[in-house]
Amino acid sequence: DLQVLRIRGNYLEEPALRTNWPDDFRSLTGLLLRRTGLRLFEVQKVFRLEWLNLSANRMYKFPNTCQNESSLFPNLTYMLLATNEIRFINSSELCLPKLRYLDLGYNKISVMNGLPLPNLNALLLSNNRLKAATDMSIPHTTWLPSNTALESLTMTSNDFTLVNETRFLQLFGH
Repeated sequence: DLQVLRIRGNYLEEPALRTNWPDDFRSLTGLLLRRTGLRLFEVQKVFRLEWLNLSANRMYKFPNTCQNESSLFPNLTYMLLATNEIRFINSSELCLPKLRYLDLGYNKISVMNGLPLPNLNALLLSNNRLKAATDMSIPHTTWLPSNTALESLTMTSNDFTLVNETRFLQLFGH
């Protein structure tokens, strides 16, 4: 069975990959669709993927990961969505129980809701448009991942110019 599929730098004629995935692809453990012009990635059947790289595309939406409150990617541990056009993530549509690494850098994300990713160790949010941290009415638990496993958070080159010392301690202090 095919384990890893790498399609890089090949623009797809249809910029949306939806339900027409062959059943053979469901056994993939790795999938790279980098620089393919992809705008949408949707599946309807459970995949065995352990890593997924959809970076450097034109995706405007976080891939669907749930179906009937169950994960479509129950084994996924590594996900790259950097350099896309994603503006927000609907946390109620996230079902990635084993995800440990998520790269969302160089997107257009301006607001983060709590990410229900209990095993997430590393989150990259550099070069987005995050500003929600400046709103004192939003506690940190509403936009940082709601987990205890997070070890690395990268948020360089966002717009936190209005974050004062009190808010900084509220977000990152004890």
